[in-house]
Amino acid sequence: MLETEEIGDDTWVKFRPYAYHCDPPEVARARLLAESVALEGVRGWMRTLGFTSYSQTRIRGEDPAPQVSSIAWDLTGPSYIRPMAKVVGGRLRQGFVVADIILGPLVGAPAVATVVRKHDMASALPTIPPIMPFLIADAFTPEGHRLAKQKGLLPTTTAQLLGDIIARSLRELVDMLTNLGATVAVNPEHLEKVLKELTRIEGAADNLRGALFELAVAYLVKEVEGGFVKAGVQVTDPWTKRSADIDVLLDRPEGQSILVIECKAKIPGNTVTLDQVRKWREDRVPLIWSALDNGDHYKGRKFTFELWSNGAFRPEAEAWLAAQHHDPRFEVAWRNGAAVRSYTGEAKSATISKIMNEHYFRHPLAQAPGGKPKDRGRRS
Repeated sequence: MLETEEIGDDTWVKFRPYAYHCDPPEVARARLLAESVALEGVRGWMRTLGFTSYSQTRIRGEDPAPQVSSIAWDLTGPSYIRPMAKVVGGRLRQGFVVADIILGPLVGAPAVATVVRKHDMASALPTIPPIMPFLIADAFTPEGHRLAKQKGLLPTTTAQLLGDIIARSLRELVDMLTNLGATVAVNPEHLEKVLKELTRIEGAADNLRGALFELAVAYLVKEVEGGFVKAGVQVTDPWTKRSADIDVLLDRPEGQSILVIECKAKIPGNTVTLDQVRKWREDRVPLIWSALDNGDHYKGRKFTFELWSNGAFRPEAEAWLAAQHHDPRFEVAWRNGAAVRSYTGEAKSATISKIMNEHYFRHPLAQAPGGKPKDRGRRS
């Protein structure tokens, strides 16, 4: 009933489409990102109001995982507010606040019933302290909302918790990332607006910058070089049947080579490692080349593969790339943060330059370690 698929650096396990409905990976990834941003906002809300302990409120994706009564939730935190905490044996025993989040379609009664069963199992033993359950969604069906209220859940929307502007920006984020495969149709002003609104949420900025780096790069290369650009394209090699994600694909004008860019957005202090560049050069580049060259649209064209990062490359990573032998099938190059910043200076659009500078280069914690800017590396 299950199958796996490698996309980028992730391995996805999914139901086979002919057996059960499952969202495409790009939809699932977009929704998971929006949910992670929303969870950061909800955690801030819980902390500010004193619902949960500031230092012990955990959200999905963290280690250790958020659990209460050996059951995983999207958010958990001990609560010492009066209805939740009790004195047992002369000691104060805290209760817990838990939350699950389901963004996207209207949340109906079947989904609510699943969360109800989770809460019933978590609270089954008499020794378990009180648990206050939230269910967070974009919106509920009347039946879903009614069932949640009847069963003692707190059905809450992102707009109620985080405000209408943040809720709308979360929906726009999913729309942008879901529609990447067709073409980069959203204008840079729209991207800048969503980034500005959502990076206000404490803890969300790094995840957002990483996920939207490929979209920003796609706008940038189209602005500088022209042609037709796509982002988030999935291709499959007809010989091996393996699939790969292309972060940015630019069909440059006047018969120039096809530019394929792998994007590595780095948070402050992190660098592109030797393992990452080896996987890209030895595995992803040949796989993507085979998929494109054996297709109808790009067969026989010249290809250039580039690895871009807003951060630095580790010295051993750059040395390894420079030492690789030329492959007559394609050209290979790479750009570190300084080179990408220099390339950004060629853009005429003030908006895309602002996005790159404010969110990827001038962020107060994103300054690369010392050293002079380097030009793009290339093996031709």
